[in-house]
Amino acid sequence: MRMSSLFIRTLREAPSQAVLASHQYLTRAGYVQEIGKGSFALLPFGLRAIETLEKALLDGIPSQVTFLETPSVLSYEGSSSPRNGLGLVDSQGRQLTLAGSPDGAVDEIVRQHFNSYRQLPAVVGIRHTLWEDEVHPGNGLFYSRMPKTLSLYGFFQQTEERNAWRAQITQRVEQILAGLDLPLLKTAAPHNAPEPISTEWFFPHAAGCTTVYTCTTCGYTTSKDNARFSRQAPWSEEPLPLEKVETPDCKTIDALVAFLHIPKERTAKAVFLTGVLNGKEQLVIVIVPGDRELDEQRLAAETGMTSWRPALEEEISRAGVVPGYGSAVGVQGVFVAVDAQIPLSANLVAGANQHGYHLLNVNYGRDFTANLVAEITHPKPGDRCPYCGTVMNTELAVKVAHVEYPAGGHVIMDAQGKMSPLYSAACHISPLRLLAAAAETHRDDFGLRLPRVISPFQVCLVLIPDKENLAGPAADSIYGQLLGAGMTVLYDDRNERAGVKFNDADLIGIPIRITVSQRGITAGTVEFKRRSDPAPAPVTLSELIPLIQRNVSE
Repeated sequence: MRMSSLFIRTLREAPSQAVLASHQYLTRAGYVQEIGKGSFALLPFGLRAIETLEKALLDGIPSQVTFLETPSVLSYEGSSSPRNGLGLVDSQGRQLTLAGSPDGAVDEIVRQHFNSYRQLPAVVGIRHTLWEDEVHPGNGLFYSRMPKTLSLYGFFQQTEERNAWRAQITQRVEQILAGLDLPLLKTAAPHNAPEPISTEWFFPHAAGCTTVYTCTTCGYTTSKDNARFSRQAPWSEEPLPLEKVETPDCKTIDALVAFLHIPKERTAKAVFLTGVLNGKEQLVIVIVPGDRELDEQRLAAETGMTSWRPALEEEISRAGVVPGYGSAVGVQGVFVAVDAQIPLSANLVAGANQHGYHLLNVNYGRDFTANLVAEITHPKPGDRCPYCGTVMNTELAVKVAHVEYPAGGHVIMDAQGKMSPLYSAACHISPLRLLAAAAETHRDDFGLRLPRVISPFQVCLVLIPDKENLAGPAADSIYGQLLGAGMTVLYDDRNERAGVKFNDADLIGIPIRITVSQRGITAGTVEFKRRSDPAPAPVTLSELIPLIQRNVSE
């Protein structure tokens, strides 16, 4: 690619809205451009970097990948808005959403088109944009409105085939991530399982929105969404008699603890959801410690709830519960789920189901019971490892890759004419987040120092113009030789000063720089410099191509 034909240009100064180093460097170097808050256009360098990373991943997979394209706009049912995507309404008043994960579309395609073992094994690839309404100011490319994702789905007749493919794809992801040389955190759920259901890789950074928990004693590492933690009685007390107290204007946990002068962990917080259980929509009362957040996904997994939304006040009232002062005490005919910490905590404060009143000394088993007791809350800083009891460290991070066994349920006809389960595995990588992570990690005062696995080009060829045009034909010849050898080359043939070209080469961060000048050609040499080298070294023309090939293949 000749730089003289590119419409982009590098910038001397970073845009004022760019806070993160990756945002600043990638914008200045011509990789991306922010078009409105949280929305980024991929410029040629950025697009090539992502394509390079994807090609490296796919080249290491033995199976053939068939690529599909799924819709970017989907309809949704029900009264609740989409949980992650951007909601829309079309001209007919139908509710739509910009698609998030392609899992649902892939699931529908598989249901309609996979019906026989003769179609297996099959690997489906999708390059898609996760349209998200989760813009985090100052977090740059880590959390854009349109994070690019490459997803691979493998479908197999036997679990052994599925497991072998998953192992291969996991190994390839590991190799790619190792080539990026990033300080990643790897999690597996369940912990230490021979065949974990889910494996995730996170890039630790203060701009991250996922909390990763790590035990320094036994090595347990997990994300907030999958974390388990040790649950134990927070205090030792005998159950006290139930007591009703007036608590005016205490409809929230914060207001309640301020009024009663108690810590949040001494309260039982009621969360009201309307969910579909056993095919029927019904009210669900969830009781969790006042200092904990409900993990709705885990609740759904434990209960089998297929969809849910916050309950409306009239739905809560019909169950005999007073919104703002509600609890499970005295409630009949409603599904109740309780976090596992609640039975371990004596003498809690809970709503009295009467306006302006709460109950003191509420104890599980005596004052109320539940249909389900399970671990349904997120961990928090200070929690202990569920395996060895050590207080876990916490770190903010950004998820960059994920390998999993997705939920299935499809069946196909096997060789004996019987219906058998269809087994699947999936891999998701976020090349844009990995590019940002590489820019955060591999840079210096002069610009980017990108690893080869994500660099948009392998070689930057710099021509230093001269009046006699002695260097031009030589540079053109080297450019052709490099292309003929199968290398990707950024050829800086612009009519610019040498200093400008060197500064741009350092800023863009391509691993190898070759400089062709009149003085060098007269001596029969060119300058060879790795981005990490302190200074260039002269190399003869006959040595050049083999030297570059050795460096590229390392």
